Amino acid sequence: MEKELIKILKQSFEIVKLEQINNFKKNKIKINELPKFDSLNYLKFISLLEKKFKLKVNKSDLTKLNRFKSIIDLVVSKRK
Repeated sequence: MEKELIKILKQSFEIVKLEQINNFKKNKIKINELPKFDSLNYLKFISLLEKKFKLKVNKSDLTKLNRFKSIIDLVVSKRK
């Protein structure tokens, strides 16, 4: 699941440096601190996340999707 999530992050926010992904995974930075973060790319990220993991992200879930672990936790909880 982590590999798929990383792929989605790279695609959505045009991340090319492994260091940026590692910092996000280690909770050193939040999603809004990623390069190329803006509202359009965030919506792209949510859309890809929903498609890949076959889930629906609710409006109330959007505020929870700011750290790598919280995204993983949300995906796991929605897939049950």
